[in-house]
Amino acid sequence: MLNKVVTKLKLKAVKFTHILPYIKNREELKLYKYYVEHGVPKALSFDFNTIRRMTLAYVERMRVGGEVFLYKYSESTTLPNIYSSTYACMIKSLYGEQLDNKEKQTWASYFDGFQSQDDGLFRDTNVANDIFENEDWWGARHLAAHVVIAYTALGMKPSFDFKFLESVYEPRTMINWLESRDWINRFDFVGNEIMNYGVLLQYSRDVFNNQHAGVAIKVMLDWLEKSIDSATGLWGHGPFDTAEKLSRAVQGAYHIYPLFFYDNREIPHKEKIIDNVLATQNQLGGYGVKLNSSACEDIDSVEPLIRLTKITDYKRLIIKQSLQCALPWLLTNMNENGGFVFRRNESFVYGHEEMSSGVNESSMFATWFRTLCLTYLVKELNLPNNYIINRCPGLEFPI
Repeated sequence: MLNKVVTKLKLKAVKFTHILPYIKNREELKLYKYYVEHGVPKALSFDFNTIRRMTLAYVERMRVGGEVFLYKYSESTTLPNIYSSTYACMIKSLYGEQLDNKEKQTWASYFDGFQSQDDGLFRDTNVANDIFENEDWWGARHLAAHVVIAYTALGMKPSFDFKFLESVYEPRTMINWLESRDWINRFDFVGNEIMNYGVLLQYSRDVFNNQHAGVAIKVMLDWLEKSIDSATGLWGHGPFDTAEKLSRAVQGAYHIYPLFFYDNREIPHKEKIIDNVLATQNQLGGYGVKLNSSACEDIDSVEPLIRLTKITDYKRLIIKQSLQCALPWLLTNMNENGGFVFRRNESFVYGHEEMSSGVNESSMFATWFRTLCLTYLVKELNLPNNYIINRCPGLEFPI
């Protein structure tokens, strides 16, 4: 088993023993052992139906009470919340879980109940705290950019357009907003800010036929195209001369690239992007500085590589090999209960104590994000699957 991965993945011989010199401590050795004993066999015998059954069973265990739309975040949390229900809806959709019209309307009515007519955002007191309104890696705008994916899966739309976007409708106002972002110290978080605004502008334009949103997103993309660093294909103030800085820059850029891809806009400096994204891959096949790369770090590199390989031949074979090596690692993060961890061997709090998970505990966010990554990856590797990708601005639309 330690000698090579073959057959279904069509990998050339990959020597697992080459990883051993990079193991620095007992925790990494434990991780390596889990990767070999769990991730590799799951990849070699990849079975869509088994993974589907296990993951949907985990999601069902997170359901609270008798309502079809109430879900908590993890085994160790208590309260249902709109974030977790959104993840449940998106996971079910990726696996083609069928809902009848009454169930779809019930789900949509649940989401509608949290939306404010004043600004279009969604608020749930079960996950309210001091950062919910002010941050974009989690919180009100981040949630809205996810809920629209759930509405799309249901074939529905929110009751109200996103009025908070009116603050950036005017071209000069949009440019001022973009220029005022903290591109120096928080360039990775800026990606979340831009994605949330950009995704909801695209959604407002396409679903609510909002012409002001259409103008605003064009101004945003024009500015971003001019501002991308020609030396790296990334945004922010470099140099990205350490592995950590490069990883953060790639994570930030991941949240911006989909705005271009969704609108079929040309992305400049594709070769530089590919070089830098490939450079984030570690010895276990994940894409983080640490060997136990997170759900965010992994999809932040996997998805851009897949989308870029469709529009350029540059390093296509190397990209394919990179993605093949990513599959065992991705499945290393799947627990026996069918859920996924955010980061193996670490606990994680996602914005609120009711969205927390213990060491190696599955969570709804991690399960959705890693399932989405698995969806893109398995489709690209042409492994048998029945994943369904809906078309919605942001994180889920066909490649």
